Order: sequence, then structure tokens, then C-alpha cells
Amino acid sequence: KSLTNRPDLWGHYGIARELCAIYGGTLKPLPSFELPGDVDAYAVKISDTNRCRRYDAVVFDGVKTVPSPFWMQRLIWSVGMRPISLPVDVTNFVMLATGQPTHAFDRDHVEDGIHVRLAQDGEILELLDGHELKLASGDLLICDGKDKPIGLAGVMGGARDSILADTSGMVLEVANFEAIGIRKTAARHQLRTEASTRFEKAIDTPRCDLALGLTVELMRDLQPEARIVAAGHHRAGETLPLSLSVSLHFLNIRSGRKLPADEVIRTLAPLGFESAFDGDDTLTVTVPVWRATGDVGIKDDILEEVCRMIGYDQFEFVPPAIELKEAVRQLSYESERAIREYLAIRAGLQEVFTYPWAADKYMEAAGDNKDNLLALATPPAPDRSRLRASLIPGILEAVAQNDRYYDEFGLFELAQVFAKRESIPGGEKERLPSQTRRLALAVAGLDAQHLFRKLKGILADLPRHGRVAGWTFDQDGQKPAWADKNAWLTLRDSEGETIGRTGLLSPRAADDLGLRQTRLAAAEIEIEKLVPLPSRDNRFERLPHFPLVEQDLSIVVDEEVTWTRIEEAVSSQVRRVEFVEEYRGSQVPEGKKSVMFRFWLASDEKTLSSEDIDLLRERLLKKLEFVLGAKLR
Repeated sequence: KSLTNRPDLWGHYGIARELCAIYGGTLKPLPSFELPGDVDAYAVKISDTNRCRRYDAVVFDGVKTVPSPFWMQRLIWSVGMRPISLPVDVTNFVMLATGQPTHAFDRDHVEDGIHVRLAQDGEILELLDGHELKLASGDLLICDGKDKPIGLAGVMGGARDSILADTSGMVLEVANFEAIGIRKTAARHQLRTEASTRFEKAIDTPRCDLALGLTVELMRDLQPEARIVAAGHHRAGETLPLSLSVSLHFLNIRSGRKLPADEVIRTLAPLGFESAFDGDDTLTVTVPVWRATGDVGIKDDILEEVCRMIGYDQFEFVPPAIELKEAVRQLSYESERAIREYLAIRAGLQEVFTYPWAADKYMEAAGDNKDNLLALATPPAPDRSRLRASLIPGILEAVAQNDRYYDEFGLFELAQVFAKRESIPGGEKERLPSQTRRLALAVAGLDAQHLFRKLKGILADLPRHGRVAGWTFDQDGQKPAWADKNAWLTLRDSEGETIGRTGLLSPRAADDLGLRQTRLAAAEIEIEKLVPLPSRDNRFERLPHFPLVEQDLSIVVDEEVTWTRIEEAVSSQVRRVEFVEEYRGSQVPEGKKSVMFRFWLASDEKTLSSEDIDLLRERLLKKLEFVLGAKLR
């Protein structure tokens, strides 16, 4: 297991215990703690027993802040810490040895005992490293009897109350703090220390006895003139051994091997587990206190302990039986890949990957209201504090960054967007943002009309090459906030539902982004609304036996007649049709426009004569006049 899941291994004594269990050694006991009979009582009070289950205070007199012996300094240096003075080094050495953080206060700065309480909002504490913290109500404080804060519990001592150069008396702190509270305090103040890292793992309360015994023994050996003059404690709760029931059947099935009860008991004993067998199928396993704070809590943990102690190499490998019936086709993934390939290869666009947030100015240019966006608790920058609800802001930023280097270019991105969730299926505790996938495209250049038509052409061909159901274009519904009022379109599926929008970037938005000469056409599609297809809609068309006749035609139609309507009217009369150009000017009446298109005529029976061509052309003009009111220009 990793050290994160083993709080007992955050001290060298715990590592030694583990090695003895694995290799069959004998663990040397640490000194026990016994108070001299002539010491005074020392007041210790815990106001919040949920956050602090035990606090022991031992007062030493005759302490000298001399350097610690070289062997201790060398060991402290070897683990990346810095020796300071004997009293401080002893507390650090004990923490490293047992995994139980301890702290020493200057006795002269601690009045009338110890009081452990929650901080008040806005309370100030200066720490040992010089930081001045503005505390919150969730922070746990170590105070003296006058309620003066002298340390941030489980994290770091105060600057003015810890061991100083002229210290002659010491108050030793050995305490047990609740793990989650220490973790939240350390994260809130961005203050991770050796002590907080260990307390976050959930330490058992009996470890305080190990730390007390070792500290007193070291002080007695290294500074004999120091003596204990007072002691006190408040013990609100103790870590108790945990009892688990495990069936032999469960162990045998999960391990893939028959494990007799006596072998399981013999395997667990060196680790400190006590086991009793009921003679049938159930083992009752008592977990030692140093493993009972969250590390071992279910029968699967017992299985893991048994298997690792026996050795995983002692278990025969049995490969899982897998029956492959047929390949699983995930059409949505296939279509996304096809869309990416189409846009990158056929359309010549560059795929970009942007952050899920964007600068405020790009959000505003895209028409997003910041109040409706999800706020980040710790934003990467003051002006990037909101998660995107659209890919357009990121695409706009990418265009602005590349504008100086290229005259014409195209970009696309397929990624997630985030939105506040209206309803919460799992209740208030599961208020997660809605996450949907979208596709954004942008083409930039100097000719706005060309860009708009180019992007529309890319979008028109995307369903075929991207293997999704097709869509149509219209100008109904709401205009995108970032789009020009005269150049935008809505994309609708076969049922009329909006699946995307496209348009030219409005002059105001372009000016806000600093795009003086560059014009931009953009589009955004809700990719999850697209219907993926097993393959492209391929149709066989025979090559013509007789030559095609190419003709151009210019017609005058009302301004609101779109090319799509002209194409629909013409398609049934010709073999192929292509748009050529539009014209508005003095030669065309007001409210009208001239549309020129190219079409191809053919027959399956013969080569068309001049009379045949004229007849078909006349028939085509009549249909255009009947359907669209068109006139030949």
C-alpha cells in the first residue's frame, strides 16, 4: 500500500514494525511514559472534543536551548529537515520516529494552562515561519489559560510563544486532532507542514503514549538537568480496536486458493491482528489500533493483508474467461473522429485545445453574461474566474492570438462546456454542473462574404463526411449575440430542432477584440444532438452515356429568396447545379438581386440538340418564375 493509506507508516517505528512482521524479526519496545510522583497538576481544557480527542501537556524546567548532539542533527538532516536546538530537535525527532507530531511552547509565554478551542472569524495569529494568518471559524487553536492564541492546532506553533533563544522552561504538547479539520485548515491557508501531513492521515490516540515516553527518555538522556515539574491532560476519546467478521469462503473465492483458518490466523498475527475461528466458516479479526483509523475497515482489507503476507507470487495466475461475440460499435465516437478528420484534412482547419475558462473580454465579446456562468473557487487569474458555457470565447481568443501571424486561417475545437444545472437528481449534495460537448469552427481572413460562404460550405458538407444526420439552414429564431445582424444562420435537424448557429462576427465584437482588418466567420454546434450514422449515405450514379451540356443563367429574384430555395427548384430539372455569384446594383431594381448559377443538362437517350437545350432551358425558366417569381436578367 502507499504511505497515504497507511498512517502507521509515517514514522520509522511503524516501518520497523512492518519489516519485523514481513521478515520475522522482533520489534524493540519504545520507552513507556510514567510521571514522577511530585509534579504539579497542569490545567488542560478541550472545548471541541470532536476536533481534539486527546491533549497531553508536560511542563519541563531547567531547559537549555543548546545544539542537539551530532547524531541527532545528522538524522534530522538526512530526512530533509533542519536542526534548530535541542528542545525543538527532540520534538521533530520524536515525530519522525513515531509518526506522532509534537510541539514545544515557551513556558513563560503560556499562562494558566492550555485551552483548545475553535477560532473566531477574523482572529489573527502570527506563525513560526513569519506568516500572519487571518483565521476562520473552522480553524482549531491552541490557546493558553487566558485564551491567547499560541498555535494553529496540528499545523504550526505561534511565533512569539514557541521555543526561543532564552527559553528556560518548556510546555510539551502531545495531542490527537481530527484529520478532516486539519486537512481543511491546511488547505484553507495553503500551509502544509510535516505535522499537518501526518494528522491528515488519521493517527490513533495510543500513539501519544509512544511519543510521550520517547520524548521524556530523550530529554532525560540528553539534558539531565531538565526536570518535569507539572503535567496535565484532557482525554475525550480513545481509538479502539476494530472487530471484523470474515468468512473463509470469501477469502478462498477472492484469493483463488484454499486458505485454512490456522494459516490465516498465523499470517495475520505478526501484523498485530488477533483472530478467532468459530470452527465453521467465520473468522473474527480484531484490527490493532494503529490500523483502525481508516486503513483497515472492511473484509476486503483483511483479504489484502493475508494475500500480501503470503506473497502474491504464491498464488496461481488464472486468466479470466472472455468470450468475444461481436465488435461493439460506438457510432458517436466514430462520427466524432470522422468530423475531426473532415475538418482537419478536407476543410484545412487547425484543431485547437483551449482552457475551460477564458478572459472576461472574450466572454463579453461572445455575449455571455458572467452572472449566469459557473464561478471558480480558485481562478487561475482575476479575469479568468468563470467556466465557459460556450466554445466561442475560446475560439475568439485563439483567433486574436493568431491574427498577427496569418492573413487567412481556420480553427476548430471539439470540447466540453459547463452550465448550471436546473434540477438535481441526487439532491443538493450532488449539485454538479451540466457538461455537454460542442463543436466550434472559425475561419478568418479579409473578405467577409467569402468567409461566410466558405464556412457555410464546410458546414453543408460536414454531415456527409462526418457520418451524421443532415441539417438545414434558415434565419429563424434568436441571433447569436456575437453575430452580425445581417449575416447569421440557424442549423436545424430534420425535426426542426436547433442544433447550432453560424454567422459573421459583428463589427462591435471585432473591435472589442482588436481585429481591425481581419474578418471572422464562426459556428457552434451541439455535438450531442447530432445523430451518428453507421456509414456515409453513398449512392451509385452511372456515368452519363451522352455528353453533358453546361449552361449559365442569371435571374432576378426578390431579396429574401435564398440560394437553397433556388437550388431546390432547379435540382429536379438538371443533372447538376452550382452557385456562381450574386449581384446588387443600379442595373437591378431595389429590393431585388441578381443570382447567377451554372447547371448541366443531359439525356439518357441521345445527344441533346440545340432545340432540346432551348426547350429544357425554357422549361427551367418557367418553373423558376412560377415558384420564385424569377425573371431572366
